[in-house]
Amino acid sequence: MRLLRKYLFVLVLSAMAAFYLAACSDSSSVDSPVAGTDTTTDSDADGFTIDDGDCDDTNDAINPDAEEVCDDDIDNNCDGEIDEGCDGSDGGGENQVFYGDSDGDGYGDDGDTVIDTTPPEGYVRYGGDCNDDDDTVYPGAIEVCDDDIDQNCDSIECTSGVGIDTDGDNLTVEQGDCDDSDSSVYPGADEVCDDDIDNNCDGFTDEGCDSDSIDYQVYYIDNDGDGYGNSSDTVIATTAPDGYVVNGGDCNDNDASVHPGAVEICDDSIDQNCDSIECTSTSGTDSDNDGVTVEQGDCDDSDASIYPGAAEVCNDNTDNNCDGFVDEDCDSGGDSGDPADTGTFIQGTVVNGATDTPIQNITVTLTGSAADAVPTTAVTDAQGAYSSTESPGTFTVSVSQSGYNDTSAAGVVIPSTGNGIIVVDFSLVPTSSTRDIATICGKVTDSSGAPVSSAIVSVSGEDASNGIFDSTTTDNNGNYSFRSLVAMNLDNIIYTQLKIYASKDGYNYSSTVISNLASDTTLANVNVTMSAFSGESIVSYDFETDPGFSVSGLWNLHTNSAAAPIMNSAAPTYVTIPSDDATSGQVYDTLFGSTCYWYGDASTGNYLGSQASGDSANSGGTSTAANSGELVTPSIDLSAVTSASLEFKSLFEIEGIDPNDAGYDFMTVEISTDGGTAYTQIAKLNPYIKVYETDRAHLCLSSGGFNKAATWAVYKYDISGYTGGSVKVRFSFDTKDNFYNGFRGWFIDDVRVY
Repeated sequence: MRLLRKYLFVLVLSAMAAFYLAACSDSSSVDSPVAGTDTTTDSDADGFTIDDGDCDDTNDAINPDAEEVCDDDIDNNCDGEIDEGCDGSDGGGENQVFYGDSDGDGYGDDGDTVIDTTPPEGYVRYGGDCNDDDDTVYPGAIEVCDDDIDQNCDSIECTSGVGIDTDGDNLTVEQGDCDDSDSSVYPGADEVCDDDIDNNCDGFTDEGCDSDSIDYQVYYIDNDGDGYGNSSDTVIATTAPDGYVVNGGDCNDNDASVHPGAVEICDDSIDQNCDSIECTSTSGTDSDNDGVTVEQGDCDDSDASIYPGAAEVCNDNTDNNCDGFVDEDCDSGGDSGDPADTGTFIQGTVVNGATDTPIQNITVTLTGSAADAVPTTAVTDAQGAYSSTESPGTFTVSVSQSGYNDTSAAGVVIPSTGNGIIVVDFSLVPTSSTRDIATICGKVTDSSGAPVSSAIVSVSGEDASNGIFDSTTTDNNGNYSFRSLVAMNLDNIIYTQLKIYASKDGYNYSSTVISNLASDTTLANVNVTMSAFSGESIVSYDFETDPGFSVSGLWNLHTNSAAAPIMNSAAPTYVTIPSDDATSGQVYDTLFGSTCYWYGDASTGNYLGSQASGDSANSGGTSTAANSGELVTPSIDLSAVTSASLEFKSLFEIEGIDPNDAGYDFMTVEISTDGGTAYTQIAKLNPYIKVYETDRAHLCLSSGGFNKAATWAVYKYDISGYTGGSVKVRFSFDTKDNFYNGFRGWFIDDVRVY
């Protein structure tokens, strides 16, 4: 009905024109009318008779004074030409129909039209508004069931509980979803230009895609936070969703040192600058003496101000930093789509707290602290993302959605200085669920207030959780978020205190304390300030060269395997890869160079060892016997110090059947003061957390949480009590039994004592 109303006028004109043209002998001149026709009467009351030159006296829109309408194949002005002036050759724009829009909702009344080259004030390009006095009623509006109002002008009223939402976008066909097989197509979606799809279900395709349209562009997922994204993982939006950036081309989005414009390190077989060329230390000259050769990525070796890592100079139309982009991150003439350039705003993602999957079409309300503050709202997109531009101040951000528990974040502060980008995520718990879920968001900055990107952030319940139980990394703006975080410990008590740890090479290990956690809430502005590293390393092992550790069992030096990835052969038959894991079961790589130690078998991608015959699907992987192994440092001299700390990076994926003090696949850290004869345990890394899933034999417990992708975390322990002599540190892995051994194991990197 909407399309019929829109084009009825054009179809009538076309039919009448066809009748007229059939009576003419030449399309460029008007012959005499058919004998017997009354040529002196103005039949269509448009002020012209046939004798006056009206070439269709049955249609009052066709006469010598009419405007020519483009692309309708009709001679509207009876001058013997069809669609003349529609290529701009007459110096004017194209004539078209505009519709009166009384309520300002962007859609006009089909009964109130004008023909012009540009829309007069109060007129718009699109018609079909069935109530032009109500701005909530228009083509593509979300239909509200049971209210006897046709919000989307499709002449159909929906009924609550009727219809199925096949694509999970929270709208049924009865509510106006015009493609319930595609979650990116629904009433209220952003219209994507040039895809020939009616994305927002308003009956029009690619509307708003001319010069006055919203500026859509492609954004790229940036997993490693280096400012460059994976070109194969994109979204199209008006602003960058959380975790996405405007620059693509990152050839290893799990390594922040690899991206377009990075300085190429010769002879290491790593393509740091993503140009597919590896340099050698003996090749190339540095003509401009900027310290970088062409082979290392200098894109203009005649200009010393141009090299990888140089500051981008705005509005000079030059790629100063050799990353393949010109004037990026510049407010004028540059990459204005970067969130860091668009001012002060709150952004975030809304997910289902039970499944950690995004929810779209959720209304997020932001209310300032002033008594007269007028709330603003934002609606989540297909990725569950929202954003709202706000002035500095304090806000309450809340979500109230049918079918979920109400959730809010109070005291959200947008500072008056700094980049002002605040992440506030939400994990909505279905009303039918018994889960106690919370969300923690914050920012990591240095002592000057500048954001620290790619910092490792971990959350710990200390003794209540046996240490760290979830980890993540900060984005380019220093923001981090823990979503769908289980807020209750093993004693079914909400954590009374949590600690947030932050770590990055070059900084001191830092933390902040949370004491006000509650279920169904988001704690925002949980910020951590990091100071420059002030210690002095006694020993440091990065494993890029063999450090002389002794190993047993399945411990081995693991080199990043992008060229020939090692896949977990137990997946997906015996174990399930977490839904948020983008590796498809590939053995994890280190982010801190190219080599780490791994407890696992390179031939199978897990620590099954010998698999039991007849092993059943979803068993978690059954071995013929338990297995274990030890990774031991060389002797470390602590005789000259009275205090010392042990720090290392760790990533693990082990069995998730019992993530408590009775759970197996032990990961312990031990220390010896007698050369390795006897060891004392100083830490057990297995976290103790509450889980709700009952069928979990095939699900993992990882350093990123239960049934979540593993992430690197940093652990620090005080070993001052062992100074005064030499020590050895041992990392021990023990499956304890032959069950649930099909996971990817334990990874250790960057061990240091200081």
